[in-house]
Amino acid sequence: MIVIGVMGPSYCGSTVVGLSLGRIGGVVCAGEVHRLVTREKWGGLRPSKSIPDGITERFKEPFPYWYRHLGRALGAWRAFVITDKVPSLYRLFSPPPDIIVFPYKDPRSQVASFIRHNPQEERNLYSWIKHIVEVYQNCIHYTEYKKMPVVSLSMEDLAYHPRKTLKALAEALGLPYQNSMLHYWTDPPLTFGGNEQVNEWNHDVPTDEEWEKRFYRKFGRDDRWKTELSPAESSEVIGNNQIQEIQAWLLERKVS
Repeated sequence: MIVIGVMGPSYCGSTVVGLSLGRIGGVVCAGEVHRLVTREKWGGLRPSKSIPDGITERFKEPFPYWYRHLGRALGAWRAFVITDKVPSLYRLFSPPPDIIVFPYKDPRSQVASFIRHNPQEERNLYSWIKHIVEVYQNCIHYTEYKKMPVVSLSMEDLAYHPRKTLKALAEALGLPYQNSMLHYWTDPPLTFGGNEQVNEWNHDVPTDEEWEKRFYRKFGRDDRWKTELSPAESSEVIGNNQIQEIQAWLLERKVS
């Protein structure tokens, strides 16, 4: 069994990619598994109340091979997928994932997503650009320091060529492609958190019909930035040197 980590900023497409991989037989995507532990006052970790029965005894400091223990307990035998996204969460457990997947989308769409989902925060466009750059730089530095294999996946490619892109992703991860990956919104998976629309373990578990309403039933391209950002703001995003460097790094590792 391999352990696959999904990294990147919020709203990068990690939920969709994780759910798609979880549709392969023998692969379990548990979402953001850091929600299963709680930081103690002095920096220690303990199981949270949301942990499933039968897994509590597996928690022992310093959580050796925790991902593998949890994956096997949940029925994974090909791969276990985690979407914790940022290094600070992956550092909670040892060892790190075997391979990292970076979903990414048009940086203008990425910036617009942050603005749209955080209307209460008084940040200007530049501060959101800076935030996204910092998240990606931290993720990239983490994978390089750990010498981890990395693949990236364009969400635009996924929207225009879903079958081809998912086949390329599966092949890059050493997994068999299955057509079920194209229907990521069906069959609620065992997820501990992530996208706020995805219920946490043992909480408000939806029926199949209710689950399908929580996602678009297709891989769509998010072009809302075209109306949410002004032409000047759009130019500022794509003209940012650090954004361009990150996009080039991701493009070099793209699976299709």
